[in-house]
Amino acid sequence: MLMATSDRQVMALAQHAQALSEAVHWWQTDLPTLSTILEKNRLYLHADGLGLPTIPSTPCTDLPTVSAWCARFPGPYLLKPSYVGCADAKLTEKNKVFANSTSLLAFLSATGSQAVLVQQLMAGGDGEIFDTYGFCDAKGQIVCLSTHRRLRQLPPDLGSTTYGEIPARLGQAEGLILGQARVLLQSLHYHGIFGIEWLRDRATNRFYLIDFNARPFSSIGHLRDCGVNLPWLAYQELVGERAVGLPLVPALQHRYWIDLFRDSQSLQCPRTIKSSSAPSRWQTLKQASSFAYWEWLDPGPAMLKTATLLWSKALRSKGLLQRLL
Repeated sequence: MLMATSDRQVMALAQHAQALSEAVHWWQTDLPTLSTILEKNRLYLHADGLGLPTIPSTPCTDLPTVSAWCARFPGPYLLKPSYVGCADAKLTEKNKVFANSTSLLAFLSATGSQAVLVQQLMAGGDGEIFDTYGFCDAKGQIVCLSTHRRLRQLPPDLGSTTYGEIPARLGQAEGLILGQARVLLQSLHYHGIFGIEWLRDRATNRFYLIDFNARPFSSIGHLRDCGVNLPWLAYQELVGERAVGLPLVPALQHRYWIDLFRDSQSLQCPRTIKSSSAPSRWQTLKQASSFAYWEWLDPGPAMLKTATLLWSKALRSKGLLQRLL
């Protein structure tokens, strides 16, 4: 049984589906569908066709095309690989920010524009990015849906979550974001765990599609702490069982979760976007009831992570001391 944990692994499994099918159980989403989901330009075009909000963007086919597009859509900009881990893209970062078209075009001229996409940087960032999490079965039917809010990220505003909330307290807007997720999923024949990212424009309360993670996501253990174990649901389905009595949108125990190590780093970083205010460090610790790495029944990962960080800090301190001496 295989469950991919990165976009690159998802694509590799799909490319070798025929050879793997006799030996392993895994999610049977075909390669064309995965290409539509993972390649951002194709995802945005597909979403546009469904009437879902997307942020203005264009594939970087050549410099004149990008320059003409920038003349229509002023900066700042985000540069993204077609998907994270794409072998053809020279850009290794998930997002790279450019203040204006001059710096963007200079970068593309120096590094090449293959397999990358440029997008307007919309105000939002930490506190305004939401996820819809869930699972679809082999028939492409949605088994369950839930929501998540990214209160802090690393790198700030544009990275992966270090402090989040499940389910997101959205009030009436919850129906809007879940409805958009259902429209997108029902247009695809997707099989597996997913995490769909949305950016909220507070002025209009519209949710713009950012990304579709066709795999388990980093906060999946915290969703389990709130009441839904997606890996277990996926395992049951792959071995021919089906969860009985699970509502489409389960009632979850509301929790704040935190990655203590990475959240400390996030708080020390300058903010890219003037995002909505998040609780202070002490308020965060007081609120949190689900912790990355740590679990009473399995303390090993937290112990290993702590030891690794202490060792790394000791090596840096030793290097600094040697330079001073």
